[in-house]
Amino acid sequence: MSNKIAIAGAGAMGGRIGTYLKQSGQDVTLLDYWEAHVNVINNNGMEVQTEHDTYTVEVPAMFPEEVKEAFDIIVLLTKSMQSEQMMQVLKDKGAIKDSTAIISMMNGLGYDERLAHFVPKSQIFLAVTMWTAGLRGSGQLLLEGEGSIDFQRADGVNDTRTEEIANILNKAHLNVTVSDNVFKAIWSKATLNSVLNPLCTILNQTIGEFGEYH
Repeated sequence: MSNKIAIAGAGAMGGRIGTYLKQSGQDVTLLDYWEAHVNVINNNGMEVQTEHDTYTVEVPAMFPEEVKEAFDIIVLLTKSMQSEQMMQVLKDKGAIKDSTAIISMMNGLGYDERLAHFVPKSQIFLAVTMWTAGLRGSGQLLLEGEGSIDFQRADGVNDTRTEEIANILNKAHLNVTVSDNVFKAIWSKATLNSVLNPLCTILNQTIGEFGEYH
């Protein structure tokens, strides 16, 4: 049985997570405010270019205000300043039910407290993704390399729902591990990004390209 999953913020990383989940058989909807992106995806599908292949994944996309149903899982991948606006819209539209899992895959700190204004911490999951992704244009993903995800319920409890979500993500080949201290991973990535992002900007390279530099 498939789960209704919303990717709230369907940019490069949201596109990767969403297309992987869609290809694994889940009922996925992409949510974004970028009009051209939404239109191209709905008209042509999401084009995915990898190191070895180019293919298209048919997946519906819409604006958050167009949502008319509740989701089992919502993966948050908006820009930091848009996360609370997105949550408010989804809550107002009835997209969040008492059993909806909210998975924050955004970079940065403090999302457990921000999201707790909308749902109990028992519904919030914090994830750190080490995947990379790029956009070549509206509806055009560039996906290279492998990655992994560490995640944990925000209140630290490891329950059956946590394991169910891990299984869903792993069936999509997202290489998920249930962490016993996701906050350590969050701080590690924040520290890494604070060093790598300025260097990549100066050198005009992606993190992947920088990692291959000799």
